[in-house]
Amino acid sequence: MKKSVEYIKSRLPLTLDSVIWEEPLLHLSGDYWIFNARTEWRLISRRKNIVGCYDNTSNEALNALKNLQVISIHPQSEYFFDPVFVFENGSVLEIFSTSISEETWTLHFKDENIFIESNET
Repeated sequence: MKKSVEYIKSRLPLTLDSVIWEEPLLHLSGDYWIFNARTEWRLISRRKNIVGCYDNTSNEALNALKNLQVISIHPQSEYFFDPVFVFENGSVLEIFSTSISEETWTLHFKDENIFIESNET
């Protein structure tokens, strides 16, 4: 996990060009990166929950992140690498894996063909 975190830090900041939420798939991408998740997530700002994945306004809230930079990506815990995306405006997108046996999310860096998956250790 430490190796993945260091690699991601070396690629920051990432600009978010595209956001698609079509339950159960969340797709985020920029020029050279793609993140796909098939799991629960929530968006918070300044320690206040803005929206969860099943809320009626989830698409609207996610679309407000377009064209912002991701300034940090870090694991939620020391045990599992469920990513937390921190945006330049203070918004935080938390991803929650719902399975340890199935791949629930992937982060792909196109230019170097690097994949980081939810079930990596």
